[in-house]
Amino acid sequence: MAVKQYLRGASNQLGQAALRKLSNSFTGEIILPGDLRYLNARKVWNRAVKKFPIVIARCATREDVKRAIEFAHHDDLTIAIRGGGHSFAGHGVCDGGMVIDLSLMKRVSIVPRAALVQIDAGVLAHELDYSTQAFDLAVPLGSCPTVGVAGYALGGGESALTPKFGYACDSIRQVEIFTADCQMLIANKNQHEDLFWAVRGAGANFGVVVSLTFLVIRSRRFCRAILNIQSGRRLGCSLSSRNMRPAFPMNCFSPWQSYLIRVNECSTLA
Repeated sequence: MAVKQYLRGASNQLGQAALRKLSNSFTGEIILPGDLRYLNARKVWNRAVKKFPIVIARCATREDVKRAIEFAHHDDLTIAIRGGGHSFAGHGVCDGGMVIDLSLMKRVSIVPRAALVQIDAGVLAHELDYSTQAFDLAVPLGSCPTVGVAGYALGGGESALTPKFGYACDSIRQVEIFTADCQMLIANKNQHEDLFWAVRGAGANFGVVVSLTFLVIRSRRFCRAILNIQSGRRLGCSLSSRNMRPAFPMNCFSPWQSYLIRVNECSTLA
């Protein structure tokens, strides 16, 4: 009840004229407390995060993103940016502010000959994988298919492919980003170089990224080995691969397993 009263009071403080103007010019969805979609729309992957924004802007176009930022400035609202909503800390939602939800922005464009793929910021890992695998291409991504690619890559993006191909942020070749003053900038190694350097690893702090271009990996087969280490016990090994499992010699890990059993307990593996 206290949350409902707080949200009702906060919503009433919004500039109604500005809110109507936003809604009338918005291609996506504007969701407010009291809307039947609100409770599901405010949720993020970590259900322990209980935060309640007073407006959720589900953007469908770049113009929607610009208008949402302008509205947040007009009413002095805190902004949370959501791509896949998978941040364990709950960065994709906020209390009493605006969520700029990019999950409706799903465009994927692949240029196989140039080994490049451009995606909108709402694309999830499994959606990008399905698109690139059709051309025997890949981007270093994590193991969870429902993670948003944009937040994952802009935050670094460790992957099973990282030891050979680097982090996801290393594959970024260009971003399109709205800054706090509502300018849409293209940042790459030739334009806004400092911003391009900064967003690859700390991208959530510099604006709203609406598009990313990645250099893709050309490869038909990948193999990943996972060593399960338990102190004082024999090590287990599992493999995940595409088209390689039957031919992979499991005993190739025996010397490594024998060595690891004697490693100091404080040692770690990357």
